[in-house]
Amino acid sequence: MLKYYLPVVKDEKYPYSFRVRAKIPSENNKNSKVINYLKDCNKDDVVVLAKKHTREDVDYLISKNINYIFDVSDDKWNPKWGPEDEWNYTCMHAKHITTTCQRLKEKVIEYTGRKEITIIPDPTERPEEKAKFRVSGNMKLVYYGAHGNMKQIDWLSEYKRILVKRPGTELKVITNKPEGIPKVKKHPRWHKGMSRDDEKALRKEMQVFFDNNIIDWTYGKQGALVRESDLVVLPVNKDDHMTQCKGNNRPVDALRLGRFVITTPGCPSYENLKEFIWIGKNILDGLKWAIENPEKVLWKIQAGQSHIRSFYTPEIIGNKWKELYENISSH
Repeated sequence: MLKYYLPVVKDEKYPYSFRVRAKIPSENNKNSKVINYLKDCNKDDVVVLAKKHTREDVDYLISKNINYIFDVSDDKWNPKWGPEDEWNYTCMHAKHITTTCQRLKEKVIEYTGRKEITIIPDPTERPEEKAKFRVSGNMKLVYYGAHGNMKQIDWLSEYKRILVKRPGTELKVITNKPEGIPKVKKHPRWHKGMSRDDEKALRKEMQVFFDNNIIDWTYGKQGALVRESDLVVLPVNKDDHMTQCKGNNRPVDALRLGRFVITTPGCPSYENLKEFIWIGKNILDGLKWAIENPEKVLWKIQAGQSHIRSFYTPEIIGNKWKELYENISSH
């Protein structure tokens, strides 16, 4: 049996990666299940290890002669972000490695030399909803994503640019809301040499933006805000090491809910959806294109939904895990 190992999490509130890399796939593969303790597996099983594991977990599996897959869903090799030595150790002894996208696969090969790697994308969590797009004088935009991604975007400049050309446009940002505002050194608007007064003024301006536009994230709130909005905007920081290795679950989620996505270059996995979303240098250009081409917008959403049905549904992703398990078990 294929067994996804998820150490016990308080209140069983598993984060996104645990849901889409274990819970949903296991629910769509009869010969698999989620386990919280490695003692619940034997040498006839294949175990899937995710981010939350230890070297002791690996040693236990080796001692029991149990094959395991290391599911790498982020690039954590840089010591600044993650446990480089531990992940190298896990990769070295893994029977197989899985990742979420091509760029991450390339990085794992670069770091470890391991080439037995299979790309399995995140399944969509949302049911498909009717494609919708309206053009009005007060367009509603929404952004969603983890705070670490959100704070890399210069929202003040982006939103001001939009308001100059499209007064009345509303932007909502839904994220895991932090206490206060981003640290000075983390925000792209701050540069060496900025005066103390300028820094103070910018921090005040950011606080107003946060108070007016940012909503604390929940899965339900995200869905509700997308349904209320006309467009989903997902700009990325093209220079961010982690962003380059992210999967495309965020634009998939929006298309699944019937909304068009406007984004910027920098996340290679988004390019897999380039026929169905808008990718360009700035959000304002994408907004202008969408407003001028409403019929094309609807066509792209519908075509994107068809693509998702072929490649990203829980059933299809569950079957990919099933095929990988059967291939490992047969050798």
